[in-house]
Amino acid sequence: MNKCNILLLFLFIFYQFIKIIKSSYECELLNTDLCLSAYPNCLPLFLNSCCPGQMGICSTMDSAVKYGDEKSKNVTGCLRHIQSGVVYELYGPIDSMVGFEFFPTPNKTCEDLGCKNKGLECLIEPIEKCETILKSPCCVSEPKCNQNSKLLLTNVTYGNGNCDSSCPPEFNCRFIGDVQQCLPSRCGLVECPQGTECKPLDGLDIVSCFKTILPVPSNQSVTCDQIKCPDQFYCGKGIFSDADCIPLNIDLIGREFDCNLCPTDWKCDKFGWGGLCIEWKPFSPGDGEPCLGGVCLFNQYCNTTSQQCEFPKCDDATCHKGMSCIQYQVSHPRVCATTNVIPFTSLPDSLVPYTK
Repeated sequence: MNKCNILLLFLFIFYQFIKIIKSSYECELLNTDLCLSAYPNCLPLFLNSCCPGQMGICSTMDSAVKYGDEKSKNVTGCLRHIQSGVVYELYGPIDSMVGFEFFPTPNKTCEDLGCKNKGLECLIEPIEKCETILKSPCCVSEPKCNQNSKLLLTNVTYGNGNCDSSCPPEFNCRFIGDVQQCLPSRCGLVECPQGTECKPLDGLDIVSCFKTILPVPSNQSVTCDQIKCPDQFYCGKGIFSDADCIPLNIDLIGREFDCNLCPTDWKCDKFGWGGLCIEWKPFSPGDGEPCLGGVCLFNQYCNTTSQQCEFPKCDDATCHKGMSCIQYQVSHPRVCATTNVIPFTSLPDSLVPYTK
């Protein structure tokens, strides 16, 4: 197979990948990377969130263009992600989005709620918990009537709370699991192992080391004795030379991904011989248990300490052999992915919360 045929094969697989994404998801359900892949149907819309460092949202092309054309200088409203609770500022009109709710800038007081007349205590609670909250009309603290005992609410723990360790200059405090650690903010502070390069982690304001895929050798007489391949690759006779770096445990002629490898009732998306298993049942929102006056989503449980619905954390038994479990935080569903869909990197295992 010559280089031209390989390029055509790659473009065909990429085209099918885009078709699957566009046909299987609403734009709002895609992360930033997949949103770019779904262009021109979808487009990332980067909004300021109450907790700095949180990423933007994915919207339809029409909605993003409309928002940009009619954007004003002042905040016109607020947007909340229902599942994670992340709150964003809006400076213009935006179409209805799956999984998000719109609300006006908060301006209610304890008197407006009439807590005292109901025999209830009025509590002022932050709209989000983070180290430095954005000074915005959408992010002001809200009054709430205490429906339970004062003792219960004053002992609530909201997620990980504030990351307030005292870090050296150019290091930022971030939670790794439940532990506060100081992590570098620029690549000049990091010495990456051979075969990796330093890159920033978007939205986290920290950096880490990622694998560098070696370029195709231009000298056809090169041998494997002269080549050092990255981890998870070995040197051997390949398409371009007798000393190609070839991925381990990936069948290039492989069969179509078998959705039976996914955990029971998880959503399955095939990408050629690879695939994703997503802990999600979009048409069955009421499968979960009752929680604080509402109902959790499929596979969520009610965490009375953090007072939110949460998914179980990734562990070694979550995914089938040969797949990796990925989860940003416990308010997000778990994803099992084959390595040819989401390649391994040299990130420390604990750098992204709950990822194995």
